Amino acid sequence: MVHRLPARRRLGREPRPPARRPVLRRSHAQRRRRPRAPRHREGQRDRLVVQLLSRGAGCGRAAPRQRQPGASERGRRRGVQSFEHPTNTFISGMRTGRDLRTGAAWSLSSWRDADDPSAGDFRYDMDAGGSPELHIWREGRKTYRTGAWNGVRFSGIPEMTSFEDMFEFRFTDTADEVSYGYRDRAGSPPSRVVLNESGVMQRMVWDRATGAWNTFWSGPRDHCDSYGLCGAFGVCNVADAIVCSCVRGFRQRSPAEWRMRDASGGCARRTPLRCGGAGGDGFYALRGVKLPETHGSSVDAGASVEECGRRCLSNCNCTAYAASDIRGGGAGTGCIQWFGELMDTRFVDGGQDLFVRLALSDLERTKTKKFAAVIAAVTAGFALLVLSIGLLIWRRIRRGQEATMFEDILSGECPTYHLEVIRAATGGFCPKNEIGRGGFGIVYKGEMPDGQEVAVKKLSTENRVQGLREFKNEVDLIAKLQHRNLVRLLGCCIHCSERILVYEYMTNKSLDTFIFDPRRRATLSWKKRMDIILGVARGLLYLHQDSRHTMIHRDLKAANVLLDGDMVAKISDFGIAKLFSSIGDSQDSTVTERIVGTYGYMSPDMPWMA
Repeated sequence: MVHRLPARRRLGREPRPPARRPVLRRSHAQRRRRPRAPRHREGQRDRLVVQLLSRGAGCGRAAPRQRQPGASERGRRRGVQSFEHPTNTFISGMRTGRDLRTGAAWSLSSWRDADDPSAGDFRYDMDAGGSPELHIWREGRKTYRTGAWNGVRFSGIPEMTSFEDMFEFRFTDTADEVSYGYRDRAGSPPSRVVLNESGVMQRMVWDRATGAWNTFWSGPRDHCDSYGLCGAFGVCNVADAIVCSCVRGFRQRSPAEWRMRDASGGCARRTPLRCGGAGGDGFYALRGVKLPETHGSSVDAGASVEECGRRCLSNCNCTAYAASDIRGGGAGTGCIQWFGELMDTRFVDGGQDLFVRLALSDLERTKTKKFAAVIAAVTAGFALLVLSIGLLIWRRIRRGQEATMFEDILSGECPTYHLEVIRAATGGFCPKNEIGRGGFGIVYKGEMPDGQEVAVKKLSTENRVQGLREFKNEVDLIAKLQHRNLVRLLGCCIHCSERILVYEYMTNKSLDTFIFDPRRRATLSWKKRMDIILGVARGLLYLHQDSRHTMIHRDLKAANVLLDGDMVAKISDFGIAKLFSSIGDSQDSTVTERIVGTYGYMSPDMPWMA
């Protein structure tokens, strides 16, 4: 048999069609399956896609170079989220804490310095070994503690309640996660929390008006926020000169170190605990404090505070207890128990109550001191009450005397003005309108509503008793006097403690402005000087002899001789005059023991009279 070899394919001829492959028919379900994404060729790498999520976090994903049409975003592999790896800044929507399933921690790390963003010396994270609280660490050493979360805020940051209108605080404590975060409320400006290079946490809010960050809170905020400053069983009070002291029932462990202002050694018990023995133990309430460090403490959110106390008393190792949740007010709910030393306790505004376990003997000593303090407080209060009642009675008597005196004044011959009228006339007692000062007040120039110029003498309230007497004298006497050489009193004003006299205004002021000024003295002719002397003499003669009420001036000096527009001399200031009735024509003198005149002042012409 002869086998023929296949002939070679000649150029230009079409190749034979390939054999047809059998067609596989797929079911309807198989046709609905999505085709697999093509495999990457060897050496082909994924591209990194960075996406900003709606809550503000930056997310890195690995994606193919070419994505098939219709392929889902789920096909991308999620890489790193910035919110899960914060640096030194904590913003709205972020969290700090621990993932209890994986052991991952969300913490902040400070910059090395203001210009170097590499990791610095400080770290900010959450301690979940008890009642969760936030700590600041420096190279493995604790420097600051916020205090335990109490359902509303961290016990050492009472300021958080004042931020609730701007921030929504979120605290999560479950079997999977323990974390703390916040969100800016609607309409609130952007905010951030920063751990700076000095190890200080700062909560800052953006001020759109100034274009700057305003610091709302920072911690540590004072000396008492330094971790363990007062040692075990010590308590810090920034309001005291010596900030550290021992809790009641404890004494300084090393007095020599405390004298050197080093209280880090802490305090020791005065009396050992009985733990159910004879005498037993009790609790001392330390109120308004940041709760001690809770690492190693026991927390039971379902127990009541009363049950918490009973549990602590039945456990010989329990040293203190407190409520774990203060929501709802009152004593709170839940239970935190401490089983060792109480570390880093301080007084804060709006702090919680901590019940410290003491031997009954120390509690009795405390009760005795409290009883003595109560007795002292009651005695002091009673004495203060008696003193207040006596003062009230004295003021009423004095007010009655003043009221009687005011009634006498108002019912006399002196017209009265409303205070607002006087205030308007002097421009609100403007210093520019001041024209003189006397022994009992200041004199202002004023203009009444009818255009009349007046001199307003406002008596000083510092010499109330003396001024009132002089005021009454001036009002009673001057209002009754009518003489060409006496200053005329136009009216008075009485309003609460204000006592004001209104005189006619003297254009040329007082005589001393002429005789003690060489330039103005030259303008006085001898005839004018004689007229002034005669005017003063006529005024004194009227006071001493011709007046219906005889009186002695007793403070006559050049400053109390005023000159009107025609240079007519007029005697002023009768506030220190003494009124007396004439008994006979032979009485031409009077005797007084009361000091009068302007205190600390002697007229320049007095030495010449000596």
